[in-house]
Amino acid sequence: MLIQKIHIGGLLEFYESSAFKELPVIPISKNRVASYINNPRKIDKLPILYLYFDQSKLVGFRSILADTLKTHGTTHPFGWFSGSWVHPDYRRLGIATLLLREVLKDWGFRMLFTNYAPASKALYDKSSFFSLFEERKGLRLYFRFTLAELLESKHLFFKKSKKVWGVLDSILNGIFSPYYLWQKIRLRIHSPDVPVFDKLDESHYSFINKHSGSVFNRTQPEYEWIFKYPWVKTVREETAEYPFSHVARQFGYFVLTTQDPQNGIAGLAIGKIRDGHVTFPYLEVEEEYLKTMADQILKHAEQRRCTRLTVYHPKMVSYFQKKRGLGLLKKPMIQHYFITKSFLSELPVLEHPLPLQDGDGDCVFT
Repeated sequence: MLIQKIHIGGLLEFYESSAFKELPVIPISKNRVASYINNPRKIDKLPILYLYFDQSKLVGFRSILADTLKTHGTTHPFGWFSGSWVHPDYRRLGIATLLLREVLKDWGFRMLFTNYAPASKALYDKSSFFSLFEERKGLRLYFRFTLAELLESKHLFFKKSKKVWGVLDSILNGIFSPYYLWQKIRLRIHSPDVPVFDKLDESHYSFINKHSGSVFNRTQPEYEWIFKYPWVKTVREETAEYPFSHVARQFGYFVLTTQDPQNGIAGLAIGKIRDGHVTFPYLEVEEEYLKTMADQILKHAEQRRCTRLTVYHPKMVSYFQKKRGLGLLKKPMIQHYFITKSFLSELPVLEHPLPLQDGDGDCVFT
């Protein structure tokens, strides 16, 4: 058994090596390689990819996304757990635990995680190294029936019967078509026109730099990096298996703004749409323009024929919860952020709820 560690400086060489090309399961995609190398918060001296081999066979890996946390004017480098896999034949042998401990040792126990799979959460809980950092309550709005897509990952039965559920989706959406038409007309009459941008300009960055809205404090360099180096693309570039979803039928970022009477920016939302699901990795708006921004978001979702929308911005969540006749279903959501206990003890006492953005960590990429 052997653990191999890859640093940023050797990542591209590893990805382009003949050994990598022979792997039946790859530990990192081409998109992530480019993203990791160009991360403005990368830490050259620390490994970002941990590989576990049984002789020459890759049987497990773990990847890390470098980031910084800013409190009381002090910047704290750390890493996000962002991808863990163990070969099915080698599970329950302690490999995931060994990789976890190796990462914690190298990174000085300065780690966070969110956006996790149940198996990963169970491993972290068992380790007793982590504490809850923050809990955010969100809301998911369903605009159309997509049972075939939503149920596919729940059980093999649903995957095998996906076509049947797709037919049911078509029937239900046909029945509800008058409701969809009513929503479309209502939004177009009562909601403002939606100026949509496919990238951020200097006025947008000026607003973001003044309203980062998160202890992770992403500003212009980080958002330029995010837009330029996405993890998900609409064309498959690898033939080998990669255990994480990195190809979608539809994926992209967009920007919405709300203007004040002087044509200044009073609210800004960075949206991400993936296969009909729209989220908002960054959203900040002045109180008096909240309704305007909410209506813009809904109108844009309708224009893009989005099937569902998820948001965790506290005031936006409250507004959508109170608004009647919105979507087919409203589902409460919860996002948890965990931090190593030792890293938390290094930080000054923080006032909760913490200022966070929906895209913090790797959520903006997936």
